[in-house]
Amino acid sequence: MTNQVQHQQNKQPPALKTFFESANVQNKIKELVGKNAATFATSVMQIANSNAMLKTADPMSIFNAACMAATLNLPLQNGLGFAYIVPFRNNKEKKTEAQFQIGYKGFIQLAQRSG
Repeated sequence: MTNQVQHQQNKQPPALKTFFESANVQNKIKELVGKNAATFATSVMQIANSNAMLKTADPMSIFNAACMAATLNLPLQNGLGFAYIVPFRNNKEKKTEAQFQIGYKGFIQLAQRSG
């Protein structure tokens, strides 16, 4: 049992910064947000580093949540209330994952855009 726990603890996700610096991720971000790719990546890393649970979350789940916000054209700053990246513990896989959640202002924004 202790070996399993140690083995799971050794399987740390790749660092968020190195994940966001990879060529595939950079290309996808450029597709989504265009010339604001560097600003977008920096803001996502800042949000992730400001939350202790998000620091340990799977970088791919953080990236997927950020892509959802970029697709909907909603800002991710927590103070604005449009959209959030929220960490959740996946007990089946014993890891922390990030999920995208729309705030009430985000719902209002999307409703206004749709007419």
